[in-house]
Amino acid sequence: MTEASIDSLPMLVLEHIFHFVRPYRSLDSARCVNSQWRDVVDDCVRHMKRRFSACTHLTWHSIGEKLYSESFSAYISERGGHAARYSRSDNCMYMFGGCTARYVPLADMWRLNMDSLEWQRIIQQGEIPPARSLCTLLDCGDLLVLFGGYAKSSNNPINQNVQFFGDLYFFLKNEQRWINLTNESTPTLASHGAVILKNRFMVVTGGSTGEDFSDDVYICDLANQSWSIVYCAGWALIFSSK
Repeated sequence: MTEASIDSLPMLVLEHIFHFVRPYRSLDSARCVNSQWRDVVDDCVRHMKRRFSACTHLTWHSIGEKLYSESFSAYISERGGHAARYSRSDNCMYMFGGCTARYVPLADMWRLNMDSLEWQRIIQQGEIPPARSLCTLLDCGDLLVLFGGYAKSSNNPINQNVQFFGDLYFFLKNEQRWINLTNESTPTLASHGAVILKNRFMVVTGGSTGEDFSDDVYICDLANQSWSIVYCAGWALIFSSK
């Protein structure tokens, strides 16, 4: 009797199976098994890209699976205005801060494993950022970059202290430790947009300064934490805080 294995299956069947693999690190690992699996995974990726490009109505669906670890009985409280970012180096999504329905700012940090879909609360160390919402969290290799944000101390207008942050933090993933790298040239912004270029430069634009909306574009060299403002030619863009 001839022995059969998964490689004995027709390519069409293999491709159907691989469509159920999570499109993060699992697909990359499967692609490295052999040349046949590499071709199947490449076909799957092309098919998923075509389907995504053809979508005209995107809808969100709640994941019904258990999103917490039995060994760590903690649950994420409801929140809004939090910062979240996918990290390729460890195939996890990190989430920091936010605020409650009564606008109480939060400073907790969570990590979602994209393979097991389990949440784990991170025990933060070092110079932990104050509680805030509307900040940005970016992935930069072995570290995360947190910038800016907003918090208010009370719902009572009389005692309310509104604060806009102009601080810069690095989070070392392996050590789970924060480092404060704020300097005098760091702008104060919340509800802004930011991206990382070449794993070195952070480009920041839009948002609110607390006094007005901003249409400035800043570049931060993360290697030495130096900031510069970019003067753009042509028509000025009008950014709003959303």
